Amino acid sequence: MSPDLAGDAKRALRVGGRVACASAAALLGLRVLNPSLVLHVEVGEHGSRFRRARDGKGRIFPTTSRDHLEFHWSRAGSPQGALPDIVEVVAQAIDCLPPLDALCILDSAREDLPWLDVPPKLADAEFARLLDRLSQRGRDIASRSSTLSQAVGETVARERFREAGIVAEPQAALPGGYFADLLIGDRLIFECEGYSAHGGDKAFENDRARMAFLRACGYIVLNFSHKQVVDDWDSVLSTVQLVMRRGLHLNHAL
Repeated sequence: MSPDLAGDAKRALRVGGRVACASAAALLGLRVLNPSLVLHVEVGEHGSRFRRARDGKGRIFPTTSRDHLEFHWSRAGSPQGALPDIVEVVAQAIDCLPPLDALCILDSAREDLPWLDVPPKLADAEFARLLDRLSQRGRDIASRSSTLSQAVGETVARERFREAGIVAEPQAALPGGYFADLLIGDRLIFECEGYSAHGGDKAFENDRARMAFLRACGYIVLNFSHKQVVDDWDSVLSTVQLVMRRGLHLNHAL
């Protein structure tokens, strides 16, 4: 076993498989809404001799290990390598996780913003290959994904707005060469702010200048933290709906 392998990959190999699903997504650098409290492990369909993750000893059984292991059964025989490819990882997440959790991982994999000088982890050809292997439920989830999400909070807000019947456009172009995390109607900018992205002095000053300029242009700007979006959505939605009821998200309100 290579000493360079991450902890969860080593633990999965000790069990008798390889790391999978949300556990593998985290190792691939994908954004995970709810970090898994259990280790997801891909094993062969007919596998039966599994060992403890912590030391590779003893014998465990899938039916009695659900409090710390989630088994994914591969029909292609015993999985090879320490980590599945990204198509396999995302497919596992879509099949296994709640839709919103799966969507956060898929958005992260597909992130492809024009100002980023890095290719998406899941390119268009791989996305097409992913769609071919998904169930109808999985394709429905994938159809709601976007290449324009930069954070879990943005994905969560966009999806929850959709559920509330509100169209929120991701990374909408604004005057001054700026972009909105989400734009509702013509004039309501919704910003989801994480601590790391806005924590430095320069980022803080740039954000203040950006917000002042956009407000001067007549935009309504609502700023929420990642924690508010994820953990206090009812309050966030109520605030947005209050603005919308007054028509302030539309051009004619100016």
